[in-house]
Amino acid sequence: MDDLERQRYRAERMAYYSALSDAELETIWSAREDDECSLGGIELDVIRQLLRMRKGIKPKYGHHARVCPRCCRVGDNCICERTWF
Repeated sequence: MDDLERQRYRAERMAYYSALSDAELETIWSAREDDECSLGGIELDVIRQLLRMRKGIKPKYGHHARVCPRCCRVGDNCICERTWF
């Protein structure tokens, strides 16, 4: 599936799942781990996004760990004895 087809499919699924009630979405989300569940990755992403939006859960964007350019370790794991963390 190329990017354009993936975008169209995602938009179609978003429209479909947006029309469902909160209870219906919760039921689908709860059944995602069942063996009989045939939801693909795109559909699960859409359902997750909708549930988070409806519940007011906002992702934290922009929080990135500082990586030492010398040793390529994160934060307190820096072995260069730098004090900028």
